Amino acid sequence: MAHKYTPALICGFGAAVISTIPGIRNIACCLVVPLSAIIAIYLNKKTTQDVLKIPTGTGLMIGLLTGIFAALFTSLFDIMVTYLTRTNDFISSLPESKEIIKSWNLGTLVEESMKLMESMATEIKSSGF
Repeated sequence: MAHKYTPALICGFGAAVISTIPGIRNIACCLVVPLSAIIAIYLNKKTTQDVLKIPTGTGLMIGLLTGIFAALFTSLFDIMVTYLTRTNDFISSLPESKEIIKSWNLGTLVEESMKLMESMATEIKSSGF
């Protein structure tokens, strides 16, 4: 019973590691995580040494757990990288975001939003969070 969720944990961790690579990060949710869920189901079948078909509920549970573990580990890795490097995707996309939001002409709400986003960027650059 202890090894029941091990394939989902291992494949979720592997998907998180792969999804931290900058070029692959964009397709992680659509390609890497589903492939890791398929591998987790295959590994589960190998560890149980079951020759029968995998029940649909078991396949769904393993796939869901793989996705949850991948999301948790990816979030953890992103937090660690942001803390160590003091930069993330928010910092790099802030100038373009400001230009797009200003082009919408939304009034004073935009100015307050810009101040908030700039203060967030300053905090990330100074302390990592």
